[in-house]
Amino acid sequence: MLLIECGPTNTRFSFKENNVEMPFIRRTFLALKDYEGDVVYYQHDIALPFPFGECLREVKESYVMGLSKINLTRMTWELGREKLFFGNKRWIILHNTLNEEFFIKYCSTKRYKYEHFIREGLMKTRYITQLLVSHCDIEEMGMEPNSNPKYDLMYVGKEKDKFRTQLILQYYDSPKIRSCIIGKWKSKPWRYIEYLGVRGKQGETIRFYNSALATVFVPTEYMKKGGILTSRITQALLGGCVVFIHRDIYGIEKLVDPRIQNVCIVTPSEFEDKLEVLKSVDLETRKFIVELERKYLLKRYCDFDWNRLLHW
Repeated sequence: MLLIECGPTNTRFSFKENNVEMPFIRRTFLALKDYEGDVVYYQHDIALPFPFGECLREVKESYVMGLSKINLTRMTWELGREKLFFGNKRWIILHNTLNEEFFIKYCSTKRYKYEHFIREGLMKTRYITQLLVSHCDIEEMGMEPNSNPKYDLMYVGKEKDKFRTQLILQYYDSPKIRSCIIGKWKSKPWRYIEYLGVRGKQGETIRFYNSALATVFVPTEYMKKGGILTSRITQALLGGCVVFIHRDIYGIEKLVDPRIQNVCIVTPSEFEDKLEVLKSVDLETRKFIVELERKYLLKRYCDFDWNRLLHW
């Protein structure tokens, strides 16, 4: 079995080939070219589908060779598109979207075509939550709730769509709340949120959350429709930050354990009252809430049947 995690748009890492700087996905393609057997692609974001549809595109060689050497169409063409992706290969797409039908349709535009290859019997999709944590993660990275947090609410994440922005304003933008945002935002339509800009690296997110009492997970439009909860929730809980989750997300009753739904699921109309209650409790009670959410919201790697998930 070959396991792939590198997304097709990954430009963070690169290497030189014939003195040309190539994206890391090129190295993934080179590994695929000579491999035969089952392949698992861990698609940790619905917006990162693998470009299987390149096999079906009708393009002329003259057009392809006029493209940049780092263009996906040219890279897959030069490596033999059909053999590259499906020469004695079957694919399992491991993804984090609860709404399977939405996931497949989202990933079935001309460059990706998941629906087509599923019908052809060359691909299967399987769901796994993104809220994964190990016992070592909690022991080595987990932090106690801050006894005197600087902020009531912290949001870590970049600007995405109007739906998320609207929810940010509804939950975070209030004169009664000490709130802040870390991340890249061009528009800043709020009045009361302290904007901290882009700070640190991904690995520092846990530490950032420790300076806040709580966070509200607000989805984008596609996260809402797909039933997607992201690892930001894991990072916040490891940072000792209480997590609230916006209610209007597909399958929320399945995504959140019934034992903590009353604790963490919220709507804008009821949120301020819940936050005031949280602000009124002592440190020991906050520790208990965080431990409760870690226990029932996060999933352990050992909870899953990996033999079933990773094999055809």
